[in-house]
Amino acid sequence: VDPDDQFLGIISDYELLKADLTNTLEGEMVSQFMQRQPQRLAPEQPLIDACKLFREARISRVPVVRDGRL
Repeated sequence: VDPDDQFLGIISDYELLKADLTNTLEGEMVSQFMQRQPQRLAPEQPLIDACKLFREARISRVPVVRDGRL
């Protein structure tokens, strides 16, 4: 979240596991590994939309945002 409370992205253990773990991650920035445009839902969306998204995208979590804010 940026200073204006706008959602910037998300990082998961999956992104870190994809990283080249043969080298040290010291000095690396979160921004290098985060997803900048992850799937997201609005609080007003039907719950079935979340179910479909989880199944189709094979994910288990999704940020809920309104007007770009978590």
